[in-house]
Amino acid sequence: QQLARHAPVDVKAFPVSEEFLQFLREEHSRGRKLVLATGADESTARQVAERFNIFSEIVASDGLVNRTGSKKVEQLIQKFGRGGFDYAGNSKVDLPIWEVAQERILVNGSASLQRKLEMAGGISRVFTPQRSFFRVLPRVLRAHQWAKNLLLFVPVVTGHQLTNPQTMWHIGLAFVLFCLCSSSVYVANDLHDLEADRRHRTKRHRAFASGQCPILAGLILAPLLAVLGLAGAAFLPPMFFGYLVLYYVASTAYSWFLKRVALLDVFVLAGLYTLRILAGHGATGIPYSSWLLGLSMFLFLSLALMKRYIELRRLVPDGSQAVAAAIIKRAIWPRCFRSVQPAVTWR
Repeated sequence: QQLARHAPVDVKAFPVSEEFLQFLREEHSRGRKLVLATGADESTARQVAERFNIFSEIVASDGLVNRTGSKKVEQLIQKFGRGGFDYAGNSKVDLPIWEVAQERILVNGSASLQRKLEMAGGISRVFTPQRSFFRVLPRVLRAHQWAKNLLLFVPVVTGHQLTNPQTMWHIGLAFVLFCLCSSSVYVANDLHDLEADRRHRTKRHRAFASGQCPILAGLILAPLLAVLGLAGAAFLPPMFFGYLVLYYVASTAYSWFLKRVALLDVFVLAGLYTLRILAGHGATGIPYSSWLLGLSMFLFLSLALMKRYIELRRLVPDGSQAVAAAIIKRAIWPRCFRSVQPAVTWR
């Protein structure tokens, strides 16, 4: 109850199993009594009931009794008797309830839980089987973003060291460590922006926001990946460790709040790309090139500005050119130059 009071959640943004929800609505339309039985606080349960408007009654924790496990079983037996109800659940803690239910319905359950239910007497229906964790893992780690870390190889290419075995070993390990640390930042960012992602047009399909991966897995993965990445840097020169730590701190700060600061966000984003090239120099000991670093910074700054421009353009429906111009002006035009009117044209 205290958690519900001090850390309320936005129930309207929760992901749902559409297949199971359709089944419940069909049963409700036939006149069947549906009861929402949950260990969550009754204030949260009421919000869920109000969202779907199909439940006749709520059985939830009330601040005195925690309606989970055996307490939920006792309440349901008291209301309906043994075998007097069907139960739909998704967790191992629901096993005692399924033992006294007439029909067992599994929703978004794991393969191991499904096997246990089948051995214990069978399952009436299965909705939305949970994806294997290892199938979802590449999306959780955002493995497609690892391509950015190929920038570490730029000093090796420009320094003509591709045939040097020791250099290639160092840069290969550096690439793996950067991938581990970047994935740690992505996981932490997805957990931090969970509710915002659930409201977003495309980000709501991310693994945590859509419910495809449990939040507990993210709470374990984020620090584990960071520890592995930073510990592995002990096998490379100290300069690389400094760059890796700087990257981790800067990318975390960018993901959590710097990306919301106009102009500063694009400079930090461009700096993170350039930092990868610096880390390549630090891992291999190849001398720095001021020309390469200067070219990289301006190139990545240009790409970051273009990225922001495209994102802002997508925020506005087609035809709202005046509104779009105002948004872009306020978002990326420096405060000190507000007196100078930028020319924004559309084609």
